[in-house]
Amino acid sequence: MIEPEEKEFDLKALGARVVQQREHLVQEKRQTLEWPPPADEPVVVRSDAGLIEQVLDNVICNAVKFTPLDGKIAVEMSTDAAMVCVIVADDGPGIPEAARSRLFTQFGRIGSTPTAGEDSHGQGLAIARGLAEALGGRLDLVAGGHRLRRACFEFRVPRNPSTSDGHQTVSNREMGQRNDIV
Repeated sequence: MIEPEEKEFDLKALGARVVQQREHLVQEKRQTLEWPPPADEPVVVRSDAGLIEQVLDNVICNAVKFTPLDGKIAVEMSTDAAMVCVIVADDGPGIPEAARSRLFTQFGRIGSTPTAGEDSHGQGLAIARGLAEALGGRLDLVAGGHRLRRACFEFRVPRNPSTSDGHQTVSNREMGQRNDIV
């Protein structure tokens, strides 16, 4: 069982660092990776920065692997008093309906091949979901949740797990979109 080590940190700065660490992969594939511009206000959470970094890295790397050359990936963040929601969406091939039940399982390959021959072992999303749940959060594939309309993953994590049951979410209205978990 994973025991998260809670400390306060700026999740927006952590996300920017993860995006920056993967920028070379994005450039190699001539992709565009959109990340929110720096805000005056940090997004302070009390959680395990290392585990959150791993979740973000797994989901972003997955998007980079399966988005074609010259493709687009967007990472967006929204917050409320209790939760932070990070969306990672791309304009890659999407997730076939028949494969969605295997998406978050160990070695759950779905038949798609990385677009530049990268290694893929079918574990990244299963690990990321397990870590999200250990943090009191969720990682889900959502349908119709983003303008890119292919693969769209939503990572929700409590701002302070000690005071949250992990089931509150940023409302769809606040996020300005409709998210249907698939």
